[in-house]
Amino acid sequence: METHVKVLGALNIAFGALGLLAGVRARGDLQQRRRLVSANADADAAIAIPIIGLTGFALVTFLVTLSVPGVIIGLGLLNLRPWARVGGIVVSILMLMGIPFGTILGVYGIWVLFSKDTERLIHGRARFAADLAELTSKRNRTTRSGASTTQPELFSRQIRRASTPHPAVSTANARMTRSRAL
Repeated sequence: METHVKVLGALNIAFGALGLLAGVRARGDLQQRRRLVSANADADAAIAIPIIGLTGFALVTFLVTLSVPGVIIGLGLLNLRPWARVGGIVVSILMLMGIPFGTILGVYGIWVLFSKDTERLIHGRARFAADLAELTSKRNRTTRSGASTTQPELFSRQIRRASTPHPAVSTANARMTRSRAL
C-alpha cells in the first residue's frame, strides 16, 4: 500500500502543478483579451472590460485554491505524514468534480486513503517516530527495581513488547495447540 500512497502523492503534485500552470496561462490570456477589448473604443467594450477582469480573477483564484493544497498534500503523502491522509481525503473529494481525469484521481485517492492498510502505514510510522524520539531524548530511565536502564535495553524491551501477541491471540493459539495434541 506504500506504493499506492506514494503514487497518489506524485499524482497530486503533478495535477497541482498543472493547475497552477493553467492558472498562470489563463491570467495571461484574459489580460491579453482585456487589452484587445479596451483598444476598441466601443461603448459595449466599456461594459465588457470589468466582466472579463472579474471572470479572470475568479478563474485564477479557483485554480490556485484547488492546486496549491494538492501540491502540499502530495508532498505530505510522499513523506507519509499523518496530516496528509485527512487532507488527501478532502482534496480527493474535491477532485471528483474535475471530469474525467480529476474524477479518476479522486476515486483512486479515496480508495487508497480510506484503506485500513494506509491508516496503519501512516499512523504506525508516526507512532514509531514518536516512540523513538522519546527513547532518544531520555538517556537513562529507572526501572521498578531502581536499576538504571540504557537506551538499547529500553529499545529492545519496547520491540519485545510490540512483538508479543495480544492475550486473545495467545489464548486462541493455546486452544489450537491443545486440540491438535488430542
